[in-house]
Amino acid sequence: MAFQLPIDCLIKILECLEDDKVTLYSCLLVDRLWCRISVEILWRYILNPGKNIPYKQFKTLINLLPKESKDLIRNWRISIPNSTSKSPLFNYASFLKVLSIPYILYVNSFYNSIYDETYIPTILITEEILKMFMEQTPSLKRLDFCSKNEFSCDEIYNGFERIPSFILNLPGAKDCLKNLSELKCSTDVNINSDFLCKLSSICHNIQLLEIHLCYYTQNDGLEDLILSQNNLKSLSFIKHYRNHNYNYDDNDKQWSKIVSSLKPHSSTITNLLFEYRNADFKELQHITFPHLQILTLVNCPVEVNMLINFLENNGKSLKELYVNECNNSLNLTIAEFCPNLKSLYTKFPKNGTEILEAIFKNCQQLDSIETICDDSYIGGKIILEIVVKYSPKNFRELKLLILRSHEKLSSEDLQLFFTGWEARIPQNPISLIISYDNSFEIDINIDEIITKYKKIIKKFKIKKKFFLIYSF
Repeated sequence: MAFQLPIDCLIKILECLEDDKVTLYSCLLVDRLWCRISVEILWRYILNPGKNIPYKQFKTLINLLPKESKDLIRNWRISIPNSTSKSPLFNYASFLKVLSIPYILYVNSFYNSIYDETYIPTILITEEILKMFMEQTPSLKRLDFCSKNEFSCDEIYNGFERIPSFILNLPGAKDCLKNLSELKCSTDVNINSDFLCKLSSICHNIQLLEIHLCYYTQNDGLEDLILSQNNLKSLSFIKHYRNHNYNYDDNDKQWSKIVSSLKPHSSTITNLLFEYRNADFKELQHITFPHLQILTLVNCPVEVNMLINFLENNGKSLKELYVNECNNSLNLTIAEFCPNLKSLYTKFPKNGTEILEAIFKNCQQLDSIETICDDSYIGGKIILEIVVKYSPKNFRELKLLILRSHEKLSSEDLQLFFTGWEARIPQNPISLIISYDNSFEIDINIDEIITKYKKIIKKFKIKKKFFLIYSF
């Protein structure tokens, strides 16, 4: 008797092929069960940014629309791809798990022969597709309501304003969104308090919440959305790209409310990200997050002492820390109160060599560090020496961004580094990534270094700003 793999096991196995589209397409040919599972995986993230939708799949979406939707579109004298005589093998809309509203607008305008001088065709077809998804998709996991830079053309942005209210008023929205676990939204002119209140009444199981803040709006209802969640784990506050000339001080009271809404989630939050200088650490510094593992501060608060107090309360549980600040007192706090760090990004002043050594000595779990070198910070050559001498035994990755420096980094400097690393016990392969700008002079014989130290080099990259020069 032939052994048949349980369906749950088969799904788990094929899900491992999600990034291997060639193999996954081959699985379509095994039998109908394999075909259905493979198609479900392929369509799960079809409307997620970063995924390129072929024209045939876009035509399939149009073909799936009910007759009344197609008639409505054609009544506006909008031409759409002709439906095929054959019915689709599966209800592809029911497989959807991730939906990006800006992306579907972008895809719509890009692919359709329906495009003209106005945004009406794109918006109308998008609304009918969304209506189909809300009715036929049993449970979305990730929803993106955020109007990002890459989708910022006026046509898409103007249309984006009417979508949120439209989608939440659809009959199937409640069932489709009630199990949402990831949400990205911007508190833009299109995201008002009514929208946030409706979302708060529907979604209670969001674990990852990313909010792109627009400071010219009052963000009413945002704290209710945060408070209504049962198991919030990751929270990000990101400066919206349209915020150019806003006076951040005007939102102090608003921030006080938002920070207060974090307190009930202090025992579940593991990841916090702030991308602006007025993050309200005045209140945040006193909240204890016992399970916080990742803290990312793209811009540190003006009062660094508040951040120091926060780390004194929460540093012990941190595994990853990103602080875009150059301050010896802050770095000393990291050395003293963040002993379990595995990954660190920070900046070290020229007189901060002893503190860098202290971080290596006290943070014995540290396996990766990223920092900046220029005339104001510790030089690259000195950092290489300190890493060899003081980094923990499991250390495996060093990233250096070298800016506006008159110092030269030569093959001799790197050979001394790799020679020292080769002599370490235990002998772990090391990854070294060096990025530099136009003002930095680099004199490295790459081939010679790779040939001599190939056994201890896991990864070796040299990048000029954002352009990769060499990779091993």
